[in-house]
Amino acid sequence: MTEKGTVDPRMVRIDPKNSNYTVPRTWGLYRLDAGQKNVGRVFRYGNHPVRQKELEREFGAVTLIALYFDREQAKEAAAMNNEASQVKIDR
Repeated sequence: MTEKGTVDPRMVRIDPKNSNYTVPRTWGLYRLDAGQKNVGRVFRYGNHPVRQKELEREFGAVTLIALYFDREQAKEAAAMNNEASQVKIDR
């Protein structure tokens, strides 16, 4: 584990039965790269690595910020990061 609640990516592997998922199952927090049309949300989350692939197709390059075992933690992290980045934009 790295930061509280996050998972070291080296602790997970692609599920051999379904390459759309990891073992153990994880949720990623992703940052869209600067300059992307992102409808105001720079940070996104979702089932890893499925969501990462979807975001790459839609927006080009994305950066994996953190992995979580708990979906709600990933959701909260995305919301907090988006709120913080919006405050910076508004100032």
